[in-house]
Amino acid sequence: MALLKAPFSRARSRWQLGRLTGCRNNNNSNNNISTNSNNNNNNSNNNSNNNINKNSNNNSNNNSMQLHATRTAQSRLQGSACLGSCRARELQGSNRDNNQNKNNNNNHNNHNNNNRATTGQITTTRPHNNNKSRNNNNNSNNNKGGGRVLQQLLGLGQAPSEDEVSETLGEELEDWREQPRLATVILSSLARHRLARTANHVLALMLVRSVETNVFHYTAAISACEKGGQWQLALSLLISMPGMTVTPDEISYSAAMSACEKGGRWQLALILLNSMPAMRLSPNEITYSAAISACEKGGKWQLALNLLSSMPALRVVANEISYNAAISACGKGGQWQLALNLLSSMPDMNVVPNEISFNAAISACEKRGQWQLALNLVSSMPRMTLIPDVISYSAAISACEKGAQWQLALSLLFSMRDSGISPNEISYSASMSACEKGLCWGLALGLLLCMPHMRAVPNEVTYVAATSACETGGKWQLALSLVSRMTGSRIASDKRSYSSAISASSQAGQWRFALRLLSSMAAVRLVPDVIIFSAAVGACEKSGRWQLALGLLRVLPDPLVVLRSAFLPLCLTLG
Repeated sequence: MALLKAPFSRARSRWQLGRLTGCRNNNNSNNNISTNSNNNNNNSNNNSNNNINKNSNNNSNNNSMQLHATRTAQSRLQGSACLGSCRARELQGSNRDNNQNKNNNNNHNNHNNNNRATTGQITTTRPHNNNKSRNNNNNSNNNKGGGRVLQQLLGLGQAPSEDEVSETLGEELEDWREQPRLATVILSSLARHRLARTANHVLALMLVRSVETNVFHYTAAISACEKGGQWQLALSLLISMPGMTVTPDEISYSAAMSACEKGGRWQLALILLNSMPAMRLSPNEITYSAAISACEKGGKWQLALNLLSSMPALRVVANEISYNAAISACGKGGQWQLALNLLSSMPDMNVVPNEISFNAAISACEKRGQWQLALNLVSSMPRMTLIPDVISYSAAISACEKGAQWQLALSLLFSMRDSGISPNEISYSASMSACEKGLCWGLALGLLLCMPHMRAVPNEVTYVAATSACETGGKWQLALSLVSRMTGSRIASDKRSYSSAISASSQAGQWRFALRLLSSMAAVRLVPDVIIFSAAVGACEKSGRWQLALGLLRVLPDPLVVLRSAFLPLCLTLG
């Protein structure tokens, strides 16, 4: 019984304190607990003269009032109802021997006491709520200050000086002493915006001002270097961590390896992977995936497969990212059979292929002209509850282009719109190249003209495909028009477009237009290559303009002097 009475006693004490506080708030400072008890007794004597019908009405009213009070208390403060309930049980226990009328009156008094207890509880918790509100205000001010500082740091650009960053941070570093997490938020935001140098300056200033730095700060800065393409800075930060008594973790190494991957430094990525055990770190699927991706970017498909095959022995479970990188590595190495084997083995290893897995395999087939297999992969994706996307279709169209299947390429392009997928520039360029190989230059030009209506913006790749189609079809006027249109549309000039147009002019014996195009390349900062000079000299040779041909041979750049030995005997013979 003593254990049961203790909670009720504490609840009663808190109720009495809250009631007294509530009375003080209502300017009733002269009332005390004894007075309240007398008032309760008076209410009990007065109510004892009521008849049974009146007591029944009071009971009904009391029940309604109790239900309303309970709902109100629950909506305002969850703990108030519990305290009121404890007080009601205590009063019911003390009046167990009373008659029915007294019980009804006590229920009425209990309802009043519940209201008073609720009021007292809310009153006593106001200082706590005020402190919580004050803390929330402080956090809100810190967030606003951090957001303001972040916007100022973003406004410094890609390569600010350390003094500019120091001036921007100002007194913010003092707040970071008490809340290091604020620095993590700033550094992570800088990483998302690829501001590697800014993040590096922020971390350096934290060290100068003796602000605590931890693994989260360093990892965020390394991630900023990775996203900003600064692999040297990423490695420098990783190497400096032990000297600052900060132990790198797997995420730190993964970010540094990804930075090496993007910088084409696959050797350094493998060195980092092999150095992890010396730091008492166990490589996981994330670090292995980063190393495999580095090998894929470096065209080292054998190393990528070796890393993937070594993971089970080290009790590292390969995920879809690991497999996708290995499939892509095989595709870039021209190993489409191995890419398909990896894709088919994924379910056996409890790894579910996704769209990226299929796209990598389709691209592997595309690079070797395996258009039948590419189409089979696209058609099998819905059976795996996967929806082919624009990358899937573009790779399949390119595979059909390499296989000289221009009808299938156009069929895939038109089916994209039926499937609700908007073709992009790559889709159109591959389709136009397929039309070129099918000697359908008219279809290629039609695709170029309809791109704006399909919300696709022509670029230099699409213009190269269209110009090449015109060259194949012997339409040199259209080829010249496309080159002129590129310049007028402010599209970056491409050497391949000029090569196709000059070659088309040469084949048609239009040496003047060929030489005019050749001389205009300097204005768009393009340097002619061997193919372009050969086409221009050939145009002069076919028209009997051997003097002009000799003039071109004399002004050849040093890398192209090989043409001189090829054309000079012919020009001298004609002369």
